[in-house]
Amino acid sequence: MSQLERHIAWRYIFSKKSHNAINIVSGVSAAAVGVVTAAMVCVLSVMNGFGSLIETMFSQFDPQLRITATTGKSFSITDESIQSVIALPFVELVSQTIEETALIRYQEHQLPAHLMGVDDNFRQLTSIDSIITDGKYSVYDGAFERAVLGRGLAGQIGINAHFVGGLHIYAPKRTERVNLMRPDQSFNEATVFISSTFAVNQVKYDDAYMLISLPLARELFDYDSVTVTALNLQLSPSISTKRAKKQIQHLLAEKYVVQDRYEQQADFFRILIQRDLMNILKDIREGHLDDSTTMDEENSTEALMTDLIDEYKKNGSDTNFGIRAICRVLRIPYDTLPKNFITSFWKVIQSSPLLSTGKKLRGRSRTEPEKLEMKEE
Repeated sequence: MSQLERHIAWRYIFSKKSHNAINIVSGVSAAAVGVVTAAMVCVLSVMNGFGSLIETMFSQFDPQLRITATTGKSFSITDESIQSVIALPFVELVSQTIEETALIRYQEHQLPAHLMGVDDNFRQLTSIDSIITDGKYSVYDGAFERAVLGRGLAGQIGINAHFVGGLHIYAPKRTERVNLMRPDQSFNEATVFISSTFAVNQVKYDDAYMLISLPLARELFDYDSVTVTALNLQLSPSISTKRAKKQIQHLLAEKYVVQDRYEQQADFFRILIQRDLMNILKDIREGHLDDSTTMDEENSTEALMTDLIDEYKKNGSDTNFGIRAICRVLRIPYDTLPKNFITSFWKVIQSSPLLSTGKKLRGRSRTEPEKLEMKEE
């Protein structure tokens, strides 16, 4: 605000006037604008902070950008377009992952789990160390295969990072048919030792995910050394995620899908938005309980039909009883409606299966939009 504008504002708000009411109105207006502006700033700040909190929470496990195949589960990293993406100057880190479902067993407990085979870059690409709740992150210690389980999954199967017993994994052989005579021969098996547990505070991860080494995942699920189910990218701070995603998607065309962190959690945000919308609609409904135009469709229809029947019983000879009843329910002044409105409205009413349109017009022509009889039950 310039010095001149400040001077004018001060002059007209605080100067003495012949009528004190002007000062009072000016003060009340300024106070109202100030309160509303402060409220908007508070609400927007909270929403902005909430969005940042959600993004930070998911950034601990989800990559900045994720590439998956449009069709099928897996793809080869030797594809020319994939190699062109890896060679981009703003791509700082690339991590390969393989994700499949397998059966895990510890002693007498067994249940299905979502296995994710990760390479060494996964630890640098995510903040997995910051969400470890027990033990130390490791998927291979140089001698034994290790596993990192979601805290909920570890609790369900009855194991933690301090147990020395092996956790058995059973994965169906992807390239072979099931042997009905020896079904146990149709599974690839492996044994791992739990190294740690993690918690993202999301059921999707905590109760289902289990991290293992990428070579073990390839062995269990019969993938070769150049096949992955997803490619995870970490970008340079010099470029925005939106701009990088657009460039990468252009290079990959329609063969692959590029997702940022929000798109990777589309289901979560969709539920969140739907819940907020339902709360908003609930508040609107509670604030307009006396407004018949905001009541439920079922209730408004029931009220309309009740009024129609009551009007028919009272004034059955009134040729326009239907329109009058509808106007009363919707709070429309019937006497002010133009004749062409009534004529058009009548044609709409005649299409209702609840009302007769031909046989009970009491001798009048079917083209006359004047009479309507309700079916007797």
